[in-house]
Amino acid sequence: MTKKHYRAYGIEVPLIPIPHMPVTVNRAPSSTDRNFALGDVWIHEIDPNTRAFYFFAGSNAAGNAIWNLASPGASDVDTLSGNGGAAIAPAAGNIDISGAGGGAITFSNGGVGQMNAQVEVDGVTVSIVGNQLVAAAGVAQDITTDTGVNVTNPIYSCLAIQVAAGATPLSTRGTAANAMQIEVQRSQALAVPTITANGVCHFDSADFSVDADGFVSALGASPITGITTTSDGAGQTQTIIKVLGGAVAGCYQVECELVGFNTTTPAGGLGWYSLSGGFRTDGVGPATKDGTTEDKEVGEGAAMAGANVLFTINGNDLDIEVVGIAAQVINWRAEAFTIFVS
Repeated sequence: MTKKHYRAYGIEVPLIPIPHMPVTVNRAPSSTDRNFALGDVWIHEIDPNTRAFYFFAGSNAAGNAIWNLASPGASDVDTLSGNGGAAIAPAAGNIDISGAGGGAITFSNGGVGQMNAQVEVDGVTVSIVGNQLVAAAGVAQDITTDTGVNVTNPIYSCLAIQVAAGATPLSTRGTAANAMQIEVQRSQALAVPTITANGVCHFDSADFSVDADGFVSALGASPITGITTTSDGAGQTQTIIKVLGGAVAGCYQVECELVGFNTTTPAGGLGWYSLSGGFRTDGVGPATKDGTTEDKEVGEGAAMAGANVLFTINGNDLDIEVVGIAAQVINWRAEAFTIFVS
């Protein structure tokens, strides 16, 4: 940066200090305008009636000039706009956002870097002071951590209830002054899937089991269908149906009908099987067959002679497994019925 000397030669005093002379240009200063002394004034002539003043404040580490705006206009913030109406321009360097009347928002200085705000809605004044929400005659609520709402006195109440089945799974409604109700409808029986009929429900423990994740399994004599394919290697044995033991202690009787088709060797590729057996659970596991074995009826073509079906205890459940034949692809289908008593 060029060093400038602001001195004048005098008669009695050799050098007399003189003020810095401003520069008037029809543009704002830029970071490349560096050939100035500290405190030099740059006057930006915006139009014949408008000027903006800048002071030179030196250079930064990169050598770029630093100019500080000394007057309103042509700054980073020149107007303030809302959701409607004309933008608010500064008057004497100030943008006034104060309101008046019902529904107004008023602001006040809340300290360094902070503004306090008041909102008046239907005659009730709510103040935001720092990080707290305060109503007239109300109790301050920390709006950064509180989950409750307290905009009037007494505290705003919220009640959650079940309602009869309808077409809205979850709804909210005001029920009284300062009170709101969250309504969850009960489930209902329909012939086809209907998402608006979703709701809360519970199940008969004699017919259903519900685990900790809310997964529901049928315990009664309802058909359970399974399909799978066996092939060579690791795919030669598959679980086609899993009968869940559930969380209620008791005994199951299981009937299963299975059919297999050898697609690799279709001729003689029919196999049909009937399995009947049972198991007992304490509601936790492992389950047990209590020394019993399942009854089995088999009808197999020549190409299915090496296949097999069986019941296997797996933890608290009963797996119905199919065993294929090496190097043969067999498609399987099964239907099982269960009866449970506790």
